[in-house]
Amino acid sequence: MLRVVVFALAVAVASASMTWKNCGTPQDICPPSNVTMSPDPAPRGGSATFTITCTASAVTSGGTIVVDAYIGSTKVKHEEFKYCDITKCPQPTGVRTTVNKQEIPSIAPKGAKITTHTVATDQNGKAISCLEINFQTN
Repeated sequence: MLRVVVFALAVAVASASMTWKNCGTPQDICPPSNVTMSPDPAPRGGSATFTITCTASAVTSGGTIVVDAYIGSTKVKHEEFKYCDITKCPQPTGVRTTVNKQEIPSIAPKGAKITTHTVATDQNGKAISCLEINFQTN
């Protein structure tokens, strides 16, 4: 019986881990190939660091990044950034790694399921990448 309880707890803890998916297309300039978050789960009133890796097929010298954040199904934040304000431009072809630190509000409910949906487009309006990240607060 104890083994069953330990296994159930391990599954519950594992299911709370951050997940991500590429919401773009194979034609995107730099589709994400790996995403990590530290710490996981995200601390309320602290910060979480996201590391995103992709392989670019073209140089990026400008563009826009749009981020929408949800708690459950409720949109709680919408932000737009100039691409070159977030990362050094121009960005070359090949492997790119972006590190982004995000503050987690202390008013976020404990165990809140948070989803971010990020779309980046280049200086010509072509899709760079689309990324959806799902995580929880502690």
